[in-house]
Amino acid sequence: MRAKRDFRKEGTIIEMYKEAAIRRVILGIVCAVMTAAAVGCRDRKEQQPLPAGGSGEPSPKQDSKIKVKTTYYPALAWYGLKQAGFWREPMNPAQAEWTERLKPLLFEMGSPTALFDPALQTLLYYIPSYLEPNDPKELQQIFTAVKEFARSGSTEVFLTRWPRPTRYFDQWYCPPTMQHLQKGWRGREPVVEQIIDLWSGYMVELWPSYEKEYKEKIRELQLGEFLDRCEALHAFSFWSKRKRKMSQTSYPYKEFVVLLCPECPALVNRIGPEKIIVGANCDWSSISNAVVHEIGIRYLAVDRLAADPGIAPLLRSDYEGVTKLIETEICLDKLDLLSDLRYDPYVSAYNLQKLVNWRARLFVDTTFEDYLPKLYASAKSAGLF
Repeated sequence: MRAKRDFRKEGTIIEMYKEAAIRRVILGIVCAVMTAAAVGCRDRKEQQPLPAGGSGEPSPKQDSKIKVKTTYYPALAWYGLKQAGFWREPMNPAQAEWTERLKPLLFEMGSPTALFDPALQTLLYYIPSYLEPNDPKELQQIFTAVKEFARSGSTEVFLTRWPRPTRYFDQWYCPPTMQHLQKGWRGREPVVEQIIDLWSGYMVELWPSYEKEYKEKIRELQLGEFLDRCEALHAFSFWSKRKRKMSQTSYPYKEFVVLLCPECPALVNRIGPEKIIVGANCDWSSISNAVVHEIGIRYLAVDRLAADPGIAPLLRSDYEGVTKLIETEICLDKLDLLSDLRYDPYVSAYNLQKLVNWRARLFVDTTFEDYLPKLYASAKSAGLF
């Protein structure tokens, strides 16, 4: 039986508005285990930044599923948010008109911080980041497809236009995930389209002005050394051997891609099937935790669980409750690999403290999939969500 383990609570002192916005980014991970996530870095004084210098090109590793790279749009999006005063920096007066046009639309979505809700994050940030546009024209094409996706709830528009990059989209945006995700914009599609149009125009306008600064920032990243450190974690080997805990012991995708972002203030954004965005300024201890966690979470993919007749009804009726149990399982299991982990921002981001402590006291002699319905009923009965 695993011993009870407590994790420190996360504390941040910021203005109420920005605290609410940041909370929405962090809790985006709860919206869909396979569509959205942002977890904060540790305090700067605890950080050991990633190595700087070098060519920025990763060393070739033919036997590794992990790839490390940079791409422009995630950095552009975070740069734009900062310029518009939506993060911890004061607004650039040049963006005041755009911000004022956006505010009433956000109120129509139900909150002035709706820009950080999982629904809009998926449409404005996760999908475009995942597709890695090369120029403003392609970015505009992506946003046109995003509007169709929001209207139809179907991934067909992506599968038709970008068949190879989106070959896993039907797995990622499986019916339970789409059902939950669409709750964020159902009945407000016209407002969502206006927000997409306003945001996409802003991104296209900013695209050329930020390029020089971006190139200077990514020049400082040594991707090869970062890749070596990720591989040294042996995360795939660890999760594939967890047969006692998971009936699925194979990673469902061809690779795992880490997109380093010099502007992202969060530790990790879970943007798609095999891709995450990592804040390049975060400490290695936090990043190693995120890499291990994000690889593990993909073994317990929602589309796999949704195929189980005992789990499918639970996902339809309480998606957030089931996904919290999935995250709890990964938070506990990874401790066997990350034995020195003393602080886990995933526990804080999901508000999992009570679930983690409760689950740590249980002994389970079957797979997680087999036990999940009973686990859910017990947690529900105990008032844990």
